[in-house]
Amino acid sequence: MNLFSLEFIGFFLVLFFGYWLVAPRPGMQNLLLLCASYIFVIWSSPLFAGILLGYSIIIYGLGYLANKWINSKWTIALAWLLVVLMFITFKYYGALREALILPFDLPVLNILMPLGLSFYLFNSLSFMVSIAKRQIALPTFLDALLYMSFFPTLVAGPINRASQLLPQLDTATPRRLTEKKRAFFLITLGIIKIFFLSSALDENYISNVFSAPQDFDASTNVIAVYAWAWHIYFNFSGYTNLVTGISLLLGIQIAKNFDHPYLATNPENFWKRWHISLSEFIKDYIYIPLGGNRCCWLRAQCNIFAAMTLSGIWHGAGYNFIVWGMLHGLGLIVYKLIKKILPFKTSTTVTRAVGRVITFHFICFTWIFFRAADWNTAWLMIDKIRHLNDWTINTPFIVFNALLIFYPALVAVRNKLAAASREIEWYWMPVPVVLSLAIAFFFAPGGIPGVIYAAF
Repeated sequence: MNLFSLEFIGFFLVLFFGYWLVAPRPGMQNLLLLCASYIFVIWSSPLFAGILLGYSIIIYGLGYLANKWINSKWTIALAWLLVVLMFITFKYYGALREALILPFDLPVLNILMPLGLSFYLFNSLSFMVSIAKRQIALPTFLDALLYMSFFPTLVAGPINRASQLLPQLDTATPRRLTEKKRAFFLITLGIIKIFFLSSALDENYISNVFSAPQDFDASTNVIAVYAWAWHIYFNFSGYTNLVTGISLLLGIQIAKNFDHPYLATNPENFWKRWHISLSEFIKDYIYIPLGGNRCCWLRAQCNIFAAMTLSGIWHGAGYNFIVWGMLHGLGLIVYKLIKKILPFKTSTTVTRAVGRVITFHFICFTWIFFRAADWNTAWLMIDKIRHLNDWTINTPFIVFNALLIFYPALVAVRNKLAAASREIEWYWMPVPVVLSLAIAFFFAPGGIPGVIYAAF
């Protein structure tokens, strides 16, 4: 069920009015949300709903054991094993079978990856660790099912920490619709980003070039890379804006996932701004368990490299995703090495400006591997770009560089619009949502756009 479809709009309106009609009974609100979340999954496939339910029951059982009897380390280890098996079964089986040249095939595994698999697997690890470490009390079975299946964040995140979302599902505290204005502003912003900015970039500058980079000159390839950098940001952050707004309309605050990542002045700062829920998950559940920075400097850098490589593998089993993760690991290591060796301050206006330009272009370089269909396509594009004599300065090239230069000013304008929206009476706030949706349905390029991170 696409979040921009008429089916979803009708589905959410019915849920919204029913949900707040029973507001004096939070337990009933949770039950409605749980039913809505499973209807959302069943709409895609009843099989996917069965997989989610079965997995959630097993995780709740492990959480119960961790809370009552069994050594918590063993239950966390079992949860990790289960997560790995689920990923191998539904996400990596085909790639592993091809790589290992297995002489047999299991037809039962040749199905599409279940809806929301990655995000409810990550949620389950947060649930297990939080229970085992006594960070939260064991919730009721129905609340745990809702935490695992919460539909706004099921498809493409953000990743919900158990310690952050489960307390909001507590039936002892009535929910309030206190951030209506912010919700409608974020929904409008998400629609604009996804329908108008992201879709236009993909249709005009990206798809054709990445399909056959050898057929285009160096400048066109560079423009495609610039366009992809903004396309994936507008698409993913727009989706996050949208689901954050939807969640706020249900009285629930989800994790922040973006903080204007192309303002980053170094690779470390980028990962504090881009897909924040994933980068914090990697830090807490992979990097720190590997030893983090509690060891010698060299070992700490190895931990960073391993964590970022695993991040690449999570995105996909292809060599291009692995290289993407490794490049980010190397970028973080080089930055830390420079910071360790060079004595000058890194907080001056000049160094921040230079750092932002260098960081943006490093991120763009890594995006080539992320977007390319395979390893060979990525290298074809890089080979094209390196021919400097084939470069021409045209209008799109100037526009994309101007976008980078003036991005801080655009962020400031966005913040002023957000502040201004808080001065508008709340009953006017649905108007820009309806108008932007109407314009999008009739005039936006490419029809209803997909969500890039739904594939991961």
